[in-house]
Amino acid sequence: MTKLAYTIPEAGELLSVSARTVRRLMDSGELPACRIGHSVRILHTTLTEFVEDQPCLTGKKDRRSGGFPTKRRKVGSTNLLALRLGEKLTD
Repeated sequence: MTKLAYTIPEAGELLSVSARTVRRLMDSGELPACRIGHSVRILHTTLTEFVEDQPCLTGKKDRRSGGFPTKRRKVGSTNLLALRLGEKLTD
């Protein structure tokens, strides 16, 4: 059974980032969170949408800019978060 909401450290573990990075994303408004009682939680649907909205890396690393070129496109029917949760998302 999937949890409805995650703590900041749990969300960081699912996204493979630190809790500090999750807090930065929340502070910047990129990752919405809610307060349940005195605790901050990130909803499962919010995490899924966040991952799906991220640009995908494409091609080889660009040596001039030092980064990977990106394309703004939706991730296919599965994504990293869904794989970690053992789920299959539908388009």
